[in-house]
Amino acid sequence: MNSWLSEREKLRNDLKSMFNPRFGSVFRTHQNPSYFSRRLSRFADIYTSSIDNLLRYSLKHTFYPRRAALPHEMFVTQK
Repeated sequence: MNSWLSEREKLRNDLKSMFNPRFGSVFRTHQNPSYFSRRLSRFADIYTSSIDNLLRYSLKHTFYPRRAALPHEMFVTQK
């Protein structure tokens, strides 16, 4: 278990070092999506890091937006 935790910590640090130390990721602040990420998901039909990622889909594929909970919706956990 300790080796997994160490590996996880190393990977987290490696990932953090890939971003500008003053700004970090433009898509996330800790566990929360950033303002830029929220605007992008609101206005962009599709966002991808490379157009090649779309080659896996047929031309007839329909992309649907991710459903997000509205502020008045409660998250209920089942027991």
